[in-house]
Amino acid sequence: ELYSYQFDWDHQKSSIFADFPSILGATHGIEIAFLTQDYRFGPISSYIYPQGSARDEMEETMMSAWADPRIVEKAKLIKEITYDEMLEMASSGAKVLMARSVEFGRRYNVPIIVKPTFSIGEGTIVKDNVMEQAIVSGVTHNDKEIKFTLFGVPDQPGIAGKVFGPLSEAGVIVDMIVQNVSKDSKTDISFTSPSEQKNDVETILDNLSSELNAEGSDSDSDIARVSLIGAGMKAESGIASKMFSILGKNKINIAMISTSPIRISCVVSKSDMQKAIDSLHEEFIEI
Repeated sequence: ELYSYQFDWDHQKSSIFADFPSILGATHGIEIAFLTQDYRFGPISSYIYPQGSARDEMEETMMSAWADPRIVEKAKLIKEITYDEMLEMASSGAKVLMARSVEFGRRYNVPIIVKPTFSIGEGTIVKDNVMEQAIVSGVTHNDKEIKFTLFGVPDQPGIAGKVFGPLSEAGVIVDMIVQNVSKDSKTDISFTSPSEQKNDVETILDNLSSELNAEGSDSDSDIARVSLIGAGMKAESGIASKMFSILGKNKINIAMISTSPIRISCVVSKSDMQKAIDSLHEEFIEI
């Protein structure tokens, strides 16, 4: 039995899952299908290309793949993946499932089965544990972020709180953060935020520059974040160094680095994004 929820994209805090616990209490083995994060590619389903792309070319292209099949030609189907991996993918730019839907599945331990809408296919199961955890489950990208830098900030206790406090109060989403080594008792603080919040961030940084007696601020929209995600990273060494070496071999400069136990993210130039995705997919997925 299929329960399909219509997500209100303009009101992400709406209580669309209010009856979720009652459904789980009354039904066993249900399949729950959620809208894709990028609704232009079709509800519930795989990446459905707009404006007349041939369906027979996409029959085996599921929503959850080792990489975005619109970007990587040799993207492969992921047959099963853990909730944690799916959450990392969602937060790293993969237009697969909304993170909130995966959180509910994990909370109530309900497998989420993702299948194509317009064709018959095997699909992907998102669940608590998988039999064999891949070292790298997927390569994701996000080119909808901007890097902001506050220059010449006084290097003293509490300064980071004074910088990110106003950003938090304004509802700005901050992802990767880098603070440079102090020189002459001053430092630079860089971070990334969604591109749609650019105006809000620039206004706040202008005010902070005056309040903190900083040397100014800058923004760089020519960036993209490329990530490796895999639960097997927790027990495998050398993944980060291999990723950096691959990017270096392809003459791709890394501007920022962020990690979690199952994710490694690098900020690169937007012009290098495609090359970075292809090279990482080739080395980690196509082996």
